Amino acid sequence: MPRTSTTVLAALVIAATLTGCSAVADDSAPPSETTTQQAPAVEASPAPTPTPEPAPEPVADEFSQVVNGVLFQGTEKAPVRIGTDVPGQPPVVEAQLVIDAEGRSLNAEPLATDNDKYILYVFSSEESGGWIWKVFGMSRHGSFRDLENNLGAPLASADAAIAGAAVDGRILDRAEYILMVVP
Repeated sequence: MPRTSTTVLAALVIAATLTGCSAVADDSAPPSETTTQQAPAVEASPAPTPTPEPAPEPVADEFSQVVNGVLFQGTEKAPVRIGTDVPGQPPVVEAQLVIDAEGRSLNAEPLATDNDKYILYVFSSEESGGWIWKVFGMSRHGSFRDLENNLGAPLASADAAIAGAAVDGRILDRAEYILMVVP
């Protein structure tokens, strides 16, 4: 063998030994595991979050009222009469109600008329054996009168009568009426 080939072959054997490679296969050794490199994961950009459109403001007809974004639906016979009062609370004008010693109001009708409120009159009826409610107010014809009552179906308590007071099938909100309870 020429000297150049021998030198090259020797250089290759030395290089292989230094790098841990062997020209001889060892059948007793387990096969080497092959490793694969994966490309780095590319993060998907998040989908843009849609901007929610604000819910449309409820619209009240001439018999209804929107208070703090809530629609209180009324009817022609029973328009909503909350006004500037707080729903679920007695109307401010109720504090001005004057009742005589016999339980009669001296100013309920003008208070209700001037402040666009109903009057809820609740009383105990011995002949019916329960509690009766009557709702008074300005009618759609312009007269102050009894708009609705439960005369045919007395209730077990004054609280039940108050909770059941309705006009035209609509339970009245507490802010809509001046309350008068007579035992």
